[in-house]
Amino acid sequence: MNTRTWLFMVAAWTSGCEGGMMLEDDAGMSTRAMVQGSVTYDGAEDGSLLIGLWAWDDAMPSTPTGPPVDFLPIDTPSFPHVYELPSVRPGEYFLGAVLDVGRDSPTFPGEEDIVIYGSRLELTAGDEVAVDLVLPAE
Repeated sequence: MNTRTWLFMVAAWTSGCEGGMMLEDDAGMSTRAMVQGSVTYDGAEDGSLLIGLWAWDDAMPSTPTGPPVDFLPIDTPSFPHVYELPSVRPGEYFLGAVLDVGRDSPTFPGEEDIVIYGSRLELTAGDEVAVDLVLPAE
């Protein structure tokens, strides 16, 4: 298990986090973009929520192929949940949300979990992008 995966797993299980959690940080804040919005869910299932921003891969669009580059774990969400990822490095990404039903594995969604992944975002320095996601109410 590499360091990035380990950091993601530890941080995803941490509750009470304020703001997003960057795994790498070698650029100044003036070179960053912000992604904000809300996640809505009207279903009956309960669980923790993970909002993540993954690197875009043309070969596997809107499919996580590793840990997110930025994420926000919410142990006990209430919906709609307003989020902000304030310091995203410019690049191509997609946003996703996972409702971890049973709170047993936020890093590896299972068949019981409720997941939504968005479309491609191209972010440049200074961008402020709003993305709202709706988790399906099975």
